[in-house]
Amino acid sequence: MALMAVVWHWWIAPLLVALTVLAIIATIAGYVKVVHGQRYPPRGKERAPE
Repeated sequence: MALMAVVWHWWIAPLLVALTVLAIIATIAGYVKVVHGQRYPPRGKERAPE
């Protein structure tokens, strides 16, 4: 049974690391998109008059 624990550990760890890295990148990209979108509206769309 101990052998199965070692084998299980080796394939689940890279999967969890990859998913964590992707989640961090997605969070940063979403934040930058929201902040950048508020500061610089897309071309062709005018800002509402203040």
